[in-house]
Amino acid sequence: MFGSFNNLEKCDDRTIAYWTTILRLLPRSKLVMRQRALQHEQAREAWRKRFSDAGIEVERLDFGSFDSRIRNPELEIHSQVDICLDPLGYNGTTTTCNALWMGVPVVVVPGKSHAARVGVSIMAAANLPELIARDESDAVEKVLALAADRSRLAVLRAGLRTHVAASPLCDATGFVRSFESKMREIWREWCRGFSSLHMSRAKR
Repeated sequence: MFGSFNNLEKCDDRTIAYWTTILRLLPRSKLVMRQRALQHEQAREAWRKRFSDAGIEVERLDFGSFDSRIRNPELEIHSQVDICLDPLGYNGTTTTCNALWMGVPVVVVPGKSHAARVGVSIMAAANLPELIARDESDAVEKVLALAADRSRLAVLRAGLRTHVAASPLCDATGFVRSFESKMREIWREWCRGFSSLHMSRAKR
């Protein structure tokens, strides 16, 4: 079972094409999508059509809103999925961290813009380089390999939270110290530039 809990605006045509490639190669797989907008039948129908136009049967699509009757529905939904799919042009951020925290892997593809490289930054900080693909073709291969390895998925489900918690991604103290160091470096650089400019003017 695949899942996506990202803002729908992130799911552009290129992303849908990438996801449907995976779904076609795994004809028994299903996709769960949850967002508030999908509480409306008209919205669900529109999103089903995007996938059905690419050859994915609507019976394989479980689209709707988060279940407000349960506590932390954005986290609990991960119990229903094995792998989360990431948008290409505008990666998930909170959604990706949620997935890792709940033991669900996310394969990410590096893009050229900041928004398309957030996933790579998260995986690098989480010490999960094996979830970083070279490109879309490599991402498809990685997802297919994960989907076929039930024992690997079970290991990730059981241990990914502990792994992430011990990684730099969750090292708040280390992040603050690094940020402070960078700010001091910027300040020193500014002071050197200001001093040089002042001395230059004084010599005129």
